[in-house]
Amino acid sequence: MKRKKLICAATAAACTLALLGAPVPPATRAQEAPSSIQQLESEADALVSKISETTTTYREAEEAVNTLEEQIAQNEEHASELEQQLPEQRARAAASVKTMYKFQQSSSNLLELILSSESFDEFLSSLHYLDTVHEHNTREVIELNNMVDDLAKTKALLVSQRDAAVQKKDEALEALKQARNARTELQAHAIAVAASEQGNRAQAIKVAQEALQSTSDSPVTFATSSGNEAVLQVPASADVSTDPLLSNITSSETSDWAARINAYLAGSPLEGYGETFAQAAATYGVDPRLSPAISTIESGKGSVCFKDHNAWGWGNSSYSDWESAIYDQVEGLAKGYDGTLTLDGAQRYCPPNYEEWYSSVANEMDGI
Repeated sequence: MKRKKLICAATAAACTLALLGAPVPPATRAQEAPSSIQQLESEADALVSKISETTTTYREAEEAVNTLEEQIAQNEEHASELEQQLPEQRARAAASVKTMYKFQQSSSNLLELILSSESFDEFLSSLHYLDTVHEHNTREVIELNNMVDDLAKTKALLVSQRDAAVQKKDEALEALKQARNARTELQAHAIAVAASEQGNRAQAIKVAQEALQSTSDSPVTFATSSGNEAVLQVPASADVSTDPLLSNITSSETSDWAARINAYLAGSPLEGYGETFAQAAATYGVDPRLSPAISTIESGKGSVCFKDHNAWGWGNSSYSDWESAIYDQVEGLAKGYDGTLTLDGAQRYCPPNYEEWYSSVANEMDGI
C-alpha cells in the first residue's frame, strides 16, 4: 500500500532527548536544532502524549462496551427462557388455584374425611396428604410470581445495560475522535518541515546508490549503532512512504498491519509479534513499519542482539521479554524521533553511517 510520502523532521539536542526520557543509541548526538524546529518538536511531544491517553481511553471504553454486550446477550437469553416457561407455569398455577378453591369449598367433606379415620396413623396420613396437596399448589403459585418478578427485573436490567452500552460507545467514539484529531495535528507538524527534508532524503539515497554502483563484486556493508554489520540497501524509489499513519488506532484497523508485520518477521526470533508492533505503534502514533524495519538492519530481526531482547541497538538496555522491549522502543521512537523515519533521526541514530542506515531502513519499510 503506497501513501503520499511524508517525513517529518526530528532534530533535537541531546539535552532535549534526556528530558524526554527517550533512549538513544550509543554515541548518538545532534547539533542544537533551530528554535522553530524545537517548538514543533515540543508540540509534537505533547501530541504524542495526547494520542497515547486518548487511544487508551478508547480501548478501555471499547472493552467495556464488549463486556456489556456480552452481559446483554446473556440476560436476553435468560429473558427468552423465562418467556418460554411462563405459559406452562401460568397453566400449572391456574390449576393449583383451582384445586385449592375446590378444597376450600369442600372443607366439610375434608373434615369428615379426617374425623372418619379409623386410626391415629390414618388420621396423620390424611393430614399429611392434605398438607402436601396444599403445599404443592401454593408452590406453583409462588413459582409463577417469582418467574414474573424475575422476568420484569431482567427486562429492566436489559434497558439499563443498553443505556450504559450506548453511553460507553459514545464515550469511545469521542475518545477515538480526539485521538484522530491529535494524529492529524501531529501530521500537520510533519508537513511543516517536510519540504526542507526532501533534498536531504534524495541526497542520502543518492549516496547509497553511488556506494552500491562503486562495487559489483560483493555486497556493501556498514556498521550499525549496535555494532553489527548490515548490508546496504536502496529503495527502488525515493518516494517510499515514511509517514506516521492516521488510522491505525482500533483493533480492526491494526489487524491488517499485524498480519503484514507477522509475514515480514516470519522465521525470525520476532515471529508472531506483529500484533504487538501494531498495537504499540497505534498507542504512540508511530509508523508501524519503523520498529520492525530497524530491527532488521540492527540485528537481523532479533537474530543477533547485543543485549537481551534488544533488536534495535536501543541505548544500552536489556529486556526480559520481546513485548516490553517492543513497547519501550516504539515509545522512544514517538518521543525522540517523531514516530517516523527522517534523515535527521538517522543522523542521531546511526552516525557516521546515517545515509546508508536511512536508505536501508527506508527500503525495509517499503517492503512491509
